Amino acid sequence: MKSYFTNTILLVFAYCCFGPCTATAQCDPACPSTGDPTQFVAYSYNPPGTTVYCEYDASGNCVGSIDLAPLPIELVYFKATPKSKTVILDWQTISEEDNQYFEILRSADGRSYQSVGIVEAAGNSQEAVNYQFVDSTPARGYNYYLLKQVDFDGTTNHSALESAYFQGAEDLVLLKQYVAHQQLYLQYQSILKGKFDLVIFDQLGRKIKHQVLQLEKGTNQVQVALPQKGMLFLSLTNGRQQWNHKLMAL
Repeated sequence: MKSYFTNTILLVFAYCCFGPCTATAQCDPACPSTGDPTQFVAYSYNPPGTTVYCEYDASGNCVGSIDLAPLPIELVYFKATPKSKTVILDWQTISEEDNQYFEILRSADGRSYQSVGIVEAAGNSQEAVNYQFVDSTPARGYNYYLLKQVDFDGTTNHSALESAYFQGAEDLVLLKQYVAHQQLYLQYQSILKGKFDLVIFDQLGRKIKHQVLQLEKGTNQVQVALPQKGMLFLSLTNGRQQWNHKLMAL
């Protein structure tokens, strides 16, 4: 389905949901309310052409609406795709009028947005135009994107929200481990800094060693005295995350 830009300032996008309206003054009750009667929730007609903003009362009932005619920017799609160390943003228009540029806005919480880039627009067009922007510095976890459209006269409009989950680099990676003279040698690469609890268990699940490590960001060398040989299981935790691996101590 095609969607349209609307001349609406979306300040509370984290609380918006999109779906059909059954009539101008009656929103689809299947959509959740914001829980705040002072907020507005956006819906679109099908076929598209009008955007209706419905205001909810404390019981979640639609008590009012505002009709907004679509602007002459017709957006076919806007999508965000994580790839390697980046997030690829693609969108397509099939109609543009006095469209100067697009600004990409990003948020880590869906509320506070910052500009991460600008893409020049076609200006005036009545055919399909494809656009792409590469976000080379996405935050780890969920990234929320808005496409801001700016006319030559300075009028600004926003697209629907898109999100992408960026895995990012591993917080802690075991680079190598080996045993020599009843000493266990570990090498960790970490993007975290702080205290970690290293616990070693034997193959029966009995704890045979506990040692507190102070890891720094970067490469860390760790040496631990082993009380016994055989198959051992290591658990490293900072209280929020846990890493497990095993080794054979001969």
